[in-house]
Amino acid sequence: MNSLSREEEIKKQLEFMQANPGCKSKGLAFYRKFVKRKYCEPKKKKKKNKIKEPNLLKTLKKFRGGLTKQATRHEILFKSMLKILDIKFEFQKIFIVNKKGYIADFYLIDYKFVIEIDGTSHNDQEAKDENRTNDLLSTGLVKQVLRFDNDEVESMNEIDLSMELTLKICPFAELFCT
Repeated sequence: MNSLSREEEIKKQLEFMQANPGCKSKGLAFYRKFVKRKYCEPKKKKKKNKIKEPNLLKTLKKFRGGLTKQATRHEILFKSMLKILDIKFEFQKIFIVNKKGYIADFYLIDYKFVIEIDGTSHNDQEAKDENRTNDLLSTGLVKQVLRFDNDEVESMNEIDLSMELTLKICPFAELFCT
């Protein structure tokens, strides 16, 4: 009788494995544990995050790596101020908008702000910066884009930055600060 029940169980296991190819079988112990309890379901395929422009993202990631290693003195100074103020941020954040890639200097995670530190190269490209700002705002991921030039960052301290961010986050704060 014992051998018949074992044979029956093996037949059931084989039938189960043929009917459910998605489940990985690990022998009789697997069958007893999962099949009898009806826990095993066919394995579901994981959905991958499909990025519409994979080559663009790959290029941007390589470029971001270079930007991160060659951060300007003003970006490093600003980064240290954000750390002192304990503000969560992502340095050199990648955004893909309308098949165009952008790398923002700083993305303040909690406030959804992009902060750009503009060097002298930005003096002649105001229209380009304006288009970039509009594209970033159109994503819905960014509420506001703040731009500081190198001289502003140089003369700024943590208190100035804190006040500037407070005024941008809550415009009514100006009434209480005067």
